[in-house]
Amino acid sequence: MKLLLPFAAIMVLFSSCATLLNGRYTVVQVHTKPENVITIINKKDTVFGSDKPIVVKRSDEFIEMDFKKDSLKKTIFLKSKLSTAYWLGNFWSPYFSGYLIDLTTPKRFTYPKEIFVNLNDSLRYFKYKTFVVNPNQRFNLGVSVPLANFYRFKTGNTYNDAGGMFGIAVNADLYLNKTLYLSTQTSWLGHSSWHPFYFHITLHDSVTTESRKIFFTNLMLNKVYDKWHIGMGISYQQFYWKKFIYDSLNINHIMQRSDSRGFGLSFALEYNFARNFFVGALYQPMLYNLDGGLFDYQHYWNIQFTYKYPLFKRKKSN
Repeated sequence: MKLLLPFAAIMVLFSSCATLLNGRYTVVQVHTKPENVITIINKKDTVFGSDKPIVVKRSDEFIEMDFKKDSLKKTIFLKSKLSTAYWLGNFWSPYFSGYLIDLTTPKRFTYPKEIFVNLNDSLRYFKYKTFVVNPNQRFNLGVSVPLANFYRFKTGNTYNDAGGMFGIAVNADLYLNKTLYLSTQTSWLGHSSWHPFYFHITLHDSVTTESRKIFFTNLMLNKVYDKWHIGMGISYQQFYWKKFIYDSLNINHIMQRSDSRGFGLSFALEYNFARNFFVGALYQPMLYNLDGGLFDYQHYWNIQFTYKYPLFKRKKSN
């Protein structure tokens, strides 16, 4: 019991992701047009020049920014938001305890990493630097982590529904313009389970193991609607299923396996919740089974997190 209490305290302490990862301050990169603008933060701190990082204290309150140059003036209010360390990092904490712990600290908040302000525009607005591309083509590479995977696959003459947790996939995007891009995703996922019918210290045991694997690749055309990305295209999938039964009582081993492969459609819905980070769902029905014929329906779908890294970044505009 004496060891249990310190261990529990350590688990609780290190389960608060924002408290551990975020400092009291964060940096906002401010770009202005024209250059050499005077920026006043919350009516007290003054920053001279353009394209400079501004250090701000994390808080749930707005940050007031006044921009001045000659006769040009503009005031904006920078809104805080929950940081990725808070709502994504604490997802892995025991019983989601990190969310409750981080509610006691302003470290759970953050501000946009970059903003753009145009003093020549009569409208009183500013814009964030988003993941939407410039008119020139841009290529992105990404990695997806499917948190939940669901299958409907064929084993012999029967169909089975199953699922599994986690996986990995690689992505690539090629933008045609600001709101239209081609994407491809490839993954090899494997999930297994074992079910002891009964277990004794003796050798009279019977154990069943089952494994499921899927390989898929797709090609989609995607449309960007603000922070929502909607895609549709074609896919190729291969399902593998294997079942092994070990019966030590009768010294019997039974192996069952089945696989199917075919073409179908691919549908994706993603939300760009943070810079370069997406959460979404992928649904892929197999419509033509190369081993079973047309409309031999099977499917795979998931819920996934995706990180996309832009290899060709936007050129700075004058």
